[in-house]
Amino acid sequence: MKKYKTTTLVIAVYNEDISWLDKITNNDIEIVLINKGIHTQHSRAKCITIENIGVCDNSFAYYISNYYDELTDYIIFSQGYPFDHFEKMIDFINNKEYKNGYMPLADKTIHIPRGEGTTEFVENLLDYKFPGIDFPSGAQYCVTKEILRNKPKYFWEDIYNLLPWKEDTFTAYFMERVWSLLYNTNIKINPNYKQSSYFMLKQNLKN
Repeated sequence: MKKYKTTTLVIAVYNEDISWLDKITNNDIEIVLINKGIHTQHSRAKCITIENIGVCDNSFAYYISNYYDELTDYIIFSQGYPFDHFEKMIDFINNKEYKNGYMPLADKTIHIPRGEGTTEFVENLLDYKFPGIDFPSGAQYCVTKEILRNKPKYFWEDIYNLLPWKEDTFTAYFMERVWSLLYNTNIKINPNYKQSSYFMLKQNLKN
């Protein structure tokens, strides 16, 4: 019988050197590459190639929305080269620190105040009065499947469909700031989010 893997490492790849995966000694983990560049492969990884639209946020939303029903206990979201934002990624994985549950994987945070574009984006999506945020740079997190399933699959599908805008370069920047709020199980979805300016504009562009 195939041993159940408790953890999935999801890596957003665009032509990065992923030889750092050779240093992962933890066998209790499956590795999935969400690839948008040239064909990328590693002996331990499953590679899924998708259209090169959006950045890592788009790749992470793709995985959540498409594998929502198959999530392992822990999911680690990583960039193709994670060390610019989180130097100890390999140790974090090998030492199974992800079993501590939710954790932003970043060495620094960036402060965004209330009153600029992120505020509108957050309050369109979530039932939450945005006070400003110190967000972890890089959009890299460890989360549990319970955290992801706290919000319904259709919501994550809508997030994925929102992100690949060729016409809007700001949405990805807003998303990097919002992940920690989306993962917060105490923050609920804005029930009218589909009538928000972002979704309505996306619909108009499709038409």
